[in-house]
Amino acid sequence: MFVGIFRWGATAQVSQALAPGRRAFPGSPWSPASTLQMVAADVFGAAGELLPVTRAEAMMVPAVVDARNIVVLSLAQGVLKTFRGDAEVTSPAWTYRTDSQIPPSLRTLWTFDDLFFGGYSLWEVARSKAGAIGDAVRVPPERWSWDADMRVLVDDDPVQASDVVLFVGWDEGLLTTGASYIRGARELHRAVRGRVRTPVPHTTLQGTDPNMDLTEEEATKLVEDYAASRRQPDGAVSYLPSSVKKEDSSGVEIALYEQGRNAEVLDFARLTGVPAAMLEASQVSASLTYETREGSRSILNERLRGRAGVFEARLSMDDVTPRGTRIALDLSHLQTDATGLPATTED
Repeated sequence: MFVGIFRWGATAQVSQALAPGRRAFPGSPWSPASTLQMVAADVFGAAGELLPVTRAEAMMVPAVVDARNIVVLSLAQGVLKTFRGDAEVTSPAWTYRTDSQIPPSLRTLWTFDDLFFGGYSLWEVARSKAGAIGDAVRVPPERWSWDADMRVLVDDDPVQASDVVLFVGWDEGLLTTGASYIRGARELHRAVRGRVRTPVPHTTLQGTDPNMDLTEEEATKLVEDYAASRRQPDGAVSYLPSSVKKEDSSGVEIALYEQGRNAEVLDFARLTGVPAAMLEASQVSASLTYETREGSRSILNERLRGRAGVFEARLSMDDVTPRGTRIALDLSHLQTDATGLPATTED
């Protein structure tokens, strides 16, 4: 008889697994993205920087989406296997089946997603009277937190340690380590979008004849008409009276935006461990030759094994698997560019 699992309802489980919200730790990056929070970061500048970055904000950055998909989807395709020593033994049923409506592969996928962004993930488990795990479901981060005594809370209620499995990630999570870079990427995007919308640098319309000064209403109308003309798809052609002089300030070179966006991708490559070539970024010190591309997959595979090791270590503890056995994530589906053969595993 299994107890304490699936208490949120099947519909809620499916929706939260496929489109998870974020809550969990007070003042943490798992707090849900709100309009007020995003506006505060934009309007108040340095003060806004004190607000946590949310997963929703991070997923607005293409380089983050690409890196997340490479890391999380690659790991989620792994198969859980059980070993006693070096010999493979029959795996517990929960590693490949579930009584919930969320496939075990999605449970693994969203667990790695939690670790990638926030550094923690939680499962709730159902156990037999003997203590063996019969099933497990991932708890969406917005449903759980912990209190001052470090007790895990699910839906604000304390739970027994035996009812959950807490995963601690390989670092604090991208929402912490890359917070300023995520905000910087969004600011750069807004700058580029503004430059596309108004490609001509800032312009000043200055009156040259003090005897023909425009009223405030006339000046406003002149500026609005001139700005609208610059955005015309068939070209910006404007007429200015002889009493008005146009002055263009120096603008940021387009090349600087391009270099900035490339540097942004390189930053996220370093933050996530995904080789820059796989995010299609150019490095100053290395052209993207066949050689550098060939080595990228091998480097990525090694880093993925390191991330998988954190997951495997938790699942191999005695409260999850019987003493003397361990669980490994078989990543033999990963290919190396150099040989075309499956990447070797520790087993």
